[in-house]
Amino acid sequence: MGKVARANGRARRVGAALLLAWLALAGPAAAQPDAGPCDEPTDRAAPAVMPAVGAGGVPLDAVIRVDHPPGGVPEGLDEPLVELREAGSGTPVAGRTSVLADRWVFFVPEAPLRPSTAYEGVARGLDGDVALAFRTGTSFDARAPGPVRIERVVVRREQVWPDCGPPEPGYVFSVTFSPAEDDGPPTSVEYLLHQSRGAGLQAPVLRARTRGFAGGRLTMGFSLTDEEAADPLCLTVTAVDGVGHVSAPSEPFCLDAAQQSYFVGACSVGPARPGSRGILWLLVPLLGRVGRRRRRPSRRR
Repeated sequence: MGKVARANGRARRVGAALLLAWLALAGPAAAQPDAGPCDEPTDRAAPAVMPAVGAGGVPLDAVIRVDHPPGGVPEGLDEPLVELREAGSGTPVAGRTSVLADRWVFFVPEAPLRPSTAYEGVARGLDGDVALAFRTGTSFDARAPGPVRIERVVVRREQVWPDCGPPEPGYVFSVTFSPAEDDGPPTSVEYLLHQSRGAGLQAPVLRARTRGFAGGRLTMGFSLTDEEAADPLCLTVTAVDGVGHVSAPSEPFCLDAAQQSYFVGACSVGPARPGSRGILWLLVPLLGRVGRRRRRPSRRR
C-alpha cells in the first residue's frame, strides 16, 4: 500500500465524533441505508456529488461532498478518493478528505477556491468514478439558508410496505414547500423533512431528504401505516447548505391523516442550531475507521 493509500486510510478515521455531528443534522436515519426494495439490489446507484456537475456561483469556501450507495466507498486505492484541480491550468487543489459511515466522502480544501474559476476533478467509488465540474462565484457562503415554508401536504389512502414486510393499509404523504434562499447554488442545498409529533414518537424522525434544483417548489414524500398515523402528526423542513450552515426549521405543519384535518400545533424540531455550521464538514479525522469495505483494484496510470 502506497503513501496515498495510507493517507486515504488516515482520512477514514472520522469515528464517532464525525458521525455524531452528522446525526445532529439528519437524525438517526442518516446512518442507515435509504429505504428501498427488500431484496438485495442488483444495480447500485451512481454516487451523487455536491456541488452538482455544471453548478455555477459556487461559494469560495465550498466543500466537496460525495454521496455513495451504502458501502460504496472503496479502500486500498493508490489514488486519492477525491481529486480537484483548476480546469484551465490543471493546478491541483490541496485539501483534507474524510469518510463517514462507508458512504459519505467530504473533501475540504485547505485554502479558499479562486473566484470566477472553473474546477474539475474526480471522485472515486467502488463501482466507478464520478466527474466533478463546477464554477465558483465571487463570494463566500456567509449565512445560513433562509426559512423554508411548507405550503401544502397531500394525503392519499394507499397500501404501504412497512420495513419490507407485507403490505398494510396506510397513508402516503406528499409535502410541498418553497425553496430556501442561500448564498450558493440551489443544487448545493439539501432539505430534511422531519416528523416531530405522532403515534409512538419519542424524538423527531427523519422521513425524507432531497436536494434543491433551479426552479420552483419542491416536494418530498413518505408513507405511514394506519398504526403510525393513528395520532395527529406534525412536520417540519430544514435546509442545510453546501458548507454546513443550517436554517431554522419551518413552522410546523400539523394534520390528522385519518380525519383529513389540519391545525396549528405547538410542535417543532431543530436538528441543529439555526445558522450553525455543521462541524461534520471541518472535523479532523481522529478515531478509527468505521466498518469495512470491499477493495476495488487500483488503476495504474
